[in-house]
Amino acid sequence: MKNQLIGLFPGLSADKNFRITSPCTSDYNCIAWAAIKNDEFWWPDANIPHIDGITWPFGLPLNETLNNFISLYENLGYMVCSDWKYEDRFQKITIYINPTTLLVTHAARQNFNGIWTSKLGSLYDIEHTGPKSLEGIKYGIVSTFMKRPNSSYHIRSIKKFVEKSV
Repeated sequence: MKNQLIGLFPGLSADKNFRITSPCTSDYNCIAWAAIKNDEFWWPDANIPHIDGITWPFGLPLNETLNNFISLYENLGYMVCSDWKYEDRFQKITIYINPTTLLVTHAARQNFNGIWTSKLGSLYDIEHTGPKSLEGIKYGIVSTFMKRPNSSYHIRSIKKFVEKSV
């Protein structure tokens, strides 16, 4: 399994954090997975019938442009940022594009421990050190980084405040 994925994504061969974290499934895809959704398949293609869990949220246009995907994630509280480096109290995602067409091909999410996670089409979920590990023929290049406040951080902060007040 790992060798199959390394064949598709050669950058994973040198990634010390690369590991498969789930069985194969087509219940969700990378775009939804980046938004912490594992029960929907999100893709803005008018040719895909929007049945069987395939949707495109927020009434956004049905196109694969970078701006459309940025709008998707802005609707979820993300804002464009400058890099993929871990920042305490934030969750980051990255959007990949085909460098020739400039259309979106993939999205990945940074876990709260700083390690990145990706859903590889209908294949596995994986963990990897950073966004560059997946660059190549299949997903193209990293284009845009986005971040939003880590909601679990806010829950921990409120809990600590309440504990101190008691």
